[in-house]
Order: sequence, then structure tokens, then C-alpha cells
Amino acid sequence: MRTRIGREELLKLARQAVLDALEERGAKPPDDFGPTSRLFGRGAPLDSLGLVSVVTEIEERLEEEKGLTVVLADERAMSRRASPFRTLDSLVDYLEECLGNGTDA
Repeated sequence: MRTRIGREELLKLARQAVLDALEERGAKPPDDFGPTSRLFGRGAPLDSLGLVSVVTEIEERLEEEKGLTVVLADERAMSRRASPFRTLDSLVDYLEECLGNGTDA
């Protein structure tokens, strides 16, 4: 039986991973940082290395804390017209998709 994780818990996990990645780089999130804030790209708080840190952190936390294996930076994510990593909301949408599709993603 798969462990189910609610949207709020995934949002909290993703938000903390972003905050940790920014802190590692000595950066601060925007004052209005929330679910619709841009994560990656022009004018966003994360560069490519920061995004890799966030993705890795989320994958590791899900494995360690929930026993769930998920791969977020795969062909499916990279081939999309709109990146699943553009905002916290889109990242959580993608996490829900990966975790709810009946496989280990």
C-alpha cells in the first residue's frame, strides 16, 4: 500500500526545500514568496544549481521520511511545454502527478 501525502504537506515540503536551497547560497526569498511565486527562470530566486538542489532535496526527503521513490527531473518533466518547476504550485501539481500515478514514478 502506497503512502498518501496531501497537497498541503507536499507544498510545505517543496517550500522548505526552496528556502533551504536559497539559504545555502546566501540568498533570501522574495517578500511575497508563496505558491504562485516563480521558482526558476528570469527574475526568479533559483538558478539551475539551486533548482537541482531543490529537486534532489524533495526526492531525498520523500524517500527518507515517507519511503517513496520519485524522480522529478526526467524525460517527462523536461519534455513539457510548461516546466513543472516554474512555481511552487506547478511543482506540487507535478509531485502529485508523480506520486499518484500508480507507480514509483
